[in-house]
Amino acid sequence: MMQYRPIYRILLILNHLEISSRIEGRFRESGDDVFIATDMAHGLELCTTHCPDLVLIEWQQAETGVTACKQIIRRHPTAAIILYAGREIPVEDIAMGLGAGACDYIRHTVPFEELVERMKVRLQYSHGEKMLTFSHITINQSKHKVYSCDKEITLSKKEYDLLEYLVLHKNRVCSREDIVTHIWGKHYMYDSGIMDVMMSTLRKKLLHESSHANIRTIRGVGFIAEE
Repeated sequence: MMQYRPIYRILLILNHLEISSRIEGRFRESGDDVFIATDMAHGLELCTTHCPDLVLIEWQQAETGVTACKQIIRRHPTAAIILYAGREIPVEDIAMGLGAGACDYIRHTVPFEELVERMKVRLQYSHGEKMLTFSHITINQSKHKVYSCDKEITLSKKEYDLLEYLVLHKNRVCSREDIVTHIWGKHYMYDSGIMDVMMSTLRKKLLHESSHANIRTIRGVGFIAEE
């Protein structure tokens, strides 16, 4: 049986764009969402908007690092924070970072592959079962199951992928191009009618009269899951 994995949201607040780009490329290969910030103000804004599962943050000074960890946890309490350090962090500073909400620290000298694997382990450890909600709809990403008003709904893999993507980006318009790239791959040549039929079927399976949620078509652009 095919093993499904949840889509993770990863926020990188690093000084070096090159390492951010390499990490982004690796996790996007697995279908994860990666957001990049080069300064703390932008990083905190992205944290509020995207609710990341993991934040990799540049650790420079204990005082600013502790403040950043506390602000991230305040905005998204379940986020796993890893401190990324360019130097040896004193034991006292490590304790301060962990006390402020960080779960690990990694030095710049660690090989890239080890960095990626440690991030993956932390994601799996921190999120045994990942759940998404959209009005009366609950998506168990870990078990690849969907419930409408607590009743399990049977979806095809593509229907599930489409719903999961829209809910992950709920209240934002998702273009047809982005959806196709995420679900079928960037080189897939598709008939737009296939997506319209899939969307129609998905709506019928999930429809509930007491819900105000809606998966709406934005003509000429794409779709939006609104609630």
